[in-house]
Amino acid sequence: MGVRQDLNSALAGWVRNRLAASALGVRPLRRWMLNQVGVKIGKNSLIGAMNYFGGTDIVIGDRCWTNRGVYFDNSGPIRIGDDVLIGPEVMFVTSSHAIGSAGRRGGTPTHASISVDSGVWLGARATILPGARIGRGAVIAAGAVVTGLCEGDAVYGGVPARLLYRLAPDGSRADRDDLIPDVDKSGITLT
Repeated sequence: MGVRQDLNSALAGWVRNRLAASALGVRPLRRWMLNQVGVKIGKNSLIGAMNYFGGTDIVIGDRCWTNRGVYFDNSGPIRIGDDVLIGPEVMFVTSSHAIGSAGRRGGTPTHASISVDSGVWLGARATILPGARIGRGAVIAAGAVVTGLCEGDAVYGGVPARLLYRLAPDGSRADRDDLIPDVDKSGITLT
């Protein structure tokens, strides 16, 4: 039974990360294949090529988009709501290590879930770390590193990600007394 289970697991991994990830596959077929091996992907969601799925405890809602090269570590659960846009090479990292002694600083492995609410936009190469929760309608800037809670309807950026400004329902800035100065096209800060 152990060998059979290992073979089934290896076959499922091959389907997830080789066959479904291939640039030759069409997106609806890719979604179907991933659903067949246990990754739950909602209706009308499009999964780009070259994505890596470290396991099957992943739920992606309806009408989502993942671009190329998205990485789902999946040592802990990953939950993504509806209408989420995920830029190229975004990383969902659910595992880490406790800090160990001087002889080996990478101590005991740890993991925590990641939750992304509906309507979120994750910019290219954003990194979402263990325990992160991103609220409804948030925008995470390209290259940002999310380490905890990001409120909904707000823009976050930086390393670690911090609140840049809040968003109105129409997508405009909801507050003008925020953390980011206005900058004109030449890059000069306006006061």
